[in-house]
Amino acid sequence: MSNDEITISVDVRFAMVPLWVTQCELITDRALRLYIVLRQHADNATGTSWCKRKTLAAECRCSVKTLDRALRELVAAGAVTVRARWKSAGPNPSYSFEQSATHPEQTSSLYTVRSLPPAAPARGGDKFVPTPNADPEGGGDRFVPRGGDRFVPGVGTDLTPKLDPPELDPEEPEEGGCVSGVPHLPADSPVDNPTPQANPIEANEPPPPWCPDHPGNPGDVKCGQCKERRLERKAWEERAARARAAAEREQVASRMRADAATITACGMCDEDGFIEPALKCLHDPAAIETAREGSAKVRAALASRPRRYRNSPLINHHHRTREHPA
Repeated sequence: MSNDEITISVDVRFAMVPLWVTQCELITDRALRLYIVLRQHADNATGTSWCKRKTLAAECRCSVKTLDRALRELVAAGAVTVRARWKSAGPNPSYSFEQSATHPEQTSSLYTVRSLPPAAPARGGDKFVPTPNADPEGGGDRFVPRGGDRFVPGVGTDLTPKLDPPELDPEEPEEGGCVSGVPHLPADSPVDNPTPQANPIEANEPPPPWCPDHPGNPGDVKCGQCKERRLERKAWEERAARARAAAEREQVASRMRADAATITACGMCDEDGFIEPALKCLHDPAAIETAREGSAKVRAALASRPRRYRNSPLINHHHRTREHPA
C-alpha cells in the first residue's frame, strides 16, 4: 500500500481593514476591533450586516456599554453607519426603519462598514466643532480635530495614486543662494525665543475638556460628551508636547548645522573649532589676536608670580616630618 499525500485546505477567516481606518485618530483600539468584527459579518457586496449587540460584544470581548462607546467612535469617524430597526408585536413580526405605533419594539440594527473615507466636511476654523454626517442613511455627528500627524476622515484625504517616481536629484544650492521652495528665517530671527507661529498647535486655544451642557465639569458629573471632550483635550496636549519637542530638536540641530558651517568656512581653527587646546576660535581675526594677547599676558603674570606656598611653615613642617623625622 503506497503512502498517498493528502492535502487539506482550511479556509481561514480574515478581514481587510483600510489604511485610513487604522490611522484615524478618532478610532481607538477597541473600536478598531469592532470594525474588524463587523467586517467579518458584513456582506462582501454591500458591506451590511444584522448582528445583535450581545453577539458583537461577545466577539469583541467587552461589555455592551463598551461596545456602544466603540460604535459611537466608528460612527463619528465615518467608518460605520447604523440604521435602527423596529419590529411589530406578534408571532410573525414585520420590520421597519421608522418607529411607529405598529412597530414599537427596537430590534437589531443595520450596520454598514465603509471602505472609503467620508467626504471632506466644511470646517469651522481650528475648533472641535461637530459637523453633520453627509451620509443620507444617518450615522450621527463626527468631530474634526485640528493638527496632528494622523489621518482625520474627510480632511486632507487624497485618494489619487502617486504614479510619478520621487525626485532622485535634489536641487543643489548655489554659492550664496538657497534651495527654492524651502522657507528660510531672516538673519535677525530670534532662534532661541521662537514665536507662537513656530508651533501652530500651541498658537490656537486648546479645546475645552467639557461639553457645552456642563461647563467647568471637573469629572464629577458623569457625561459621555464630557468624557469625549476630555479625551480630545488630552490628545491635543500630547500633540502639542510632541510639537514642542520637535521644535526644540530642530532648533538644536539648526544651531549645530550653523556652527559646523561656520567652522568649515573658517581657515584658522581645527574641525572642533579650537585654535589651541584651550583657545576656542571666534572666527574673527581681530578677536582671535586680542584673545591671544590676553592669554599671553595671563600666562606671563602667572609665571612671574612667586609661589608663596613654598614658604608656608605648615608645608615646610610637613616636608621636614616626612623627609627628616626627628
